Parts: sequence; C-alpha cells; structure tokens
Amino acid sequence: MALGPLDALVCSMRPACDHTYVLLLRMVQRLHQAGQAWPAGESLPAKLMWGP
Repeated sequence: MALGPLDALVCSMRPACDHTYVLLLRMVQRLHQAGQAWPAGESLPAKLMWGP
C-alpha cells in the first residue's frame, strides 16, 4: 500500500525509456558478435517485457 504512488510513477516512466532499452540490447548483441560469442550478422530485434 505504501508503494502504490511509487509503482505508478515507475510504470509511467517505462514507456519513455523503451527506445533506450532497444538501443542497449542492440549494443549488447553487437558486443557479443565482436567477441565471437554470437554468430555474426544482423542484430535480432529485442524488447524488454516488464513483469507485474
């Protein structure tokens, strides 16, 4: 109950950061490709799914 307003604030801020998370996941994929831990080629589309 005490975290209700904070939870609403966090949920309202997440959509604003979606583009940043997509770029972050793409960078991680490219680092793995550079280190040859991931097959070279096009980066796969990625999206974070937040839990409740």
